[in-house]
Amino acid sequence: MIAILLALLTLQGAALAQETAADTQADAESLYNMGLCYYFGTDVEQDYGTAAEYFVQAAQLGHATAMYNLGVMFYTGTGLEQDAAQAAQWYRQAADAGSVDAQFNLGMLYLSGDGVEQDYTQAAAYLALAAEQGDAPAQYDLGMLYLYGEGVALDAAQAYTWFAQAAAQGNADAAYTLGVMYSNGWGVDADNAQAAVWYKQAAEQGHAAAQYNLGLLYENGLGVEQDYEQAIAWYTQAAAQGHVKAQERLETSQP
Repeated sequence: MIAILLALLTLQGAALAQETAADTQADAESLYNMGLCYYFGTDVEQDYGTAAEYFVQAAQLGHATAMYNLGVMFYTGTGLEQDAAQAAQWYRQAADAGSVDAQFNLGMLYLSGDGVEQDYTQAAAYLALAAEQGDAPAQYDLGMLYLYGEGVALDAAQAYTWFAQAAAQGNADAAYTLGVMYSNGWGVDADNAQAAVWYKQAAEQGHAAAQYNLGLLYENGLGVEQDYEQAIAWYTQAAAQGHVKAQERLETSQP
């Protein structure tokens, strides 16, 4: 009989804990939504300070996005005094709660030393958390750390893996860097045809350096059939964005 009562009490306690957790989560979401209303001026007069107050209350109840928003507001000085160190603290709380945006932003702060002591190892750690959640900019930046051995052991194969994942999501910088790796044989066998594929992916997204490099391949028939018209077309697009070498090639190329 006593065992049955204990079991019932345990079940009631677990149910009460679940209800309390659900109520806390609902309260945090409500406070967060009120913060959004004041932040954007939805049905209320826009007031960044009041938005921040609601975000703080939501953050105290464990709302990760509210923590992240406070980080952004401190970093940009929106409704709060600009304070990169405070931004880093809120980003850290949000990152530890699983916010991919906070993980990326905190990683970038460690890269630059803005609001925190510069630390490539910490940068790599937080960028890896975001990259593993599929964040393309984090994948690209983590790839760069592996490519140059900053904060992690130099590993061109790991760099390639992260660049490829970012490029598959449309990250032009990653696609361009893969092109550079194939052009120079960094961590892969040199292959101008593969370089052309990646340069083209980035070039079609408006990446000026990729447009210039693709133009070089067409001008010299490297990895692609020699085609001066294509070379001029890509140089022209790069030059229009202020790419100096492309402008020089337009002056000196003889199609």
